[in-house]
Amino acid sequence: HTSHQHTSHQHHTSHQQTKEMSSIRSIVSAANATVGPFAAQPKPDNKPVLVASAEEMVQISQVDRILFESFGKDSWVIPGGVLMTGVVLCSGLVSLKNNNKAAQQSFMRLRVATQGATIVAMMMSLMVQERQKYLGVYRR
Repeated sequence: HTSHQHTSHQHHTSHQQTKEMSSIRSIVSAANATVGPFAAQPKPDNKPVLVASAEEMVQISQVDRILFESFGKDSWVIPGGVLMTGVVLCSGLVSLKNNNKAAQQSFMRLRVATQGATIVAMMMSLMVQERQKYLGVYRR
């Protein structure tokens, strides 16, 4: 009698776990569809923009338009960041040569910040170019 109750309890627990896993899977798949890497949809108050793709006009959000202009393939952000990093680095080396330790330390800290910002811009650019390819609006 006890063995039968135990088996019935295991079956009930197993069935309950299967239902819970199924609902967790559906929640995860809904979340992935909503917040996946390319799932950004224009908000109702965000006026969409039409962009020419290879075959047709594609509707993109204002956020996408700004990102495409700022971090797209021909963006000035990455060359500007590299130039800024170089200027700060050279300034730091000049202050090192002039034996100005305080200025040299400040310039090296600023160099780390400009270099980090440039790397972030590079990653944003890669992300934006992938988004453009996904939408079919990437220009070679």
